[in-house]
Amino acid sequence: MCERSPLLHALLADGLLRAANATATAAEVSARVRLIHAEATACLRSAQHSYQVVYLDPMYPVRQGSALNSLALRTLRDLVGDDHDSSALLEAGLAVATERVVVKRPRRAPPLSGLSPSYATDSKKIRFDVYLTGAGQNWSAI
Repeated sequence: MCERSPLLHALLADGLLRAANATATAAEVSARVRLIHAEATACLRSAQHSYQVVYLDPMYPVRQGSALNSLALRTLRDLVGDDHDSSALLEAGLAVATERVVVKRPRRAPPLSGLSPSYATDSKKIRFDVYLTGAGQNWSAI
């Protein structure tokens, strides 16, 4: 898990520590997670091996329209800033994933880079765009 924001990195580290001291299941899962304070695109581009699945959760785009995001999300955006390089992040993920890249998006937001996913799964507020990277898939045209 890579996080470039020092604030979010600290919050994630705290969450992993709490999980390690919670239930046995949570401790087992948290023990398999390695948190790196670095920019995710650089982490993926410098990876020494491939990954079956890459999960991306970039900052949501600024909402267009009259409804505002929750106060917590607006505050987080103010502290962390916008995500201007999510297209490069998707490209880096597609380069190292052997099976798929999953991108969490707002339900009505356009896909990253305008690149149509292989399929999507959505719920009331969020959508997961899935980009298959196995045999026969070619995403090199991003």
